[in-house]
Amino acid sequence: GIALPMTLQIPFRRIDAAALKSGSDGAGDIALTLLPGERIAYLVLWPHARPWQLAKAQPALRGLADAADAARVLSRALAAAAEQPAKAIKVQVATAGESGAHAPAAA
Repeated sequence: GIALPMTLQIPFRRIDAAALKSGSDGAGDIALTLLPGERIAYLVLWPHARPWQLAKAQPALRGLADAADAARVLSRALAAAAEQPAKAIKVQVATAGESGAHAPAAA
């Protein structure tokens, strides 16, 4: 087979929201919601897409060791880019058998 490296850059001004899903060990994912009208195909994002969001694919930072810390850094960067104060981060801890819900990382 052949592997082709690809880089996808998403400007902060195109991101509407970020959501955090964290496990009890602190590892987790951050899913990004793009502004209305902004779309990226699921197959283009894979494997860096929020699972099972096929119709409206969401880019995701997956498998982060310290997801809450990464969410704090991202929320500050998004707030600075929007020239707004950063808001509090809500962390959702996933439990066994829970669906893939994400809590807002920066509301």
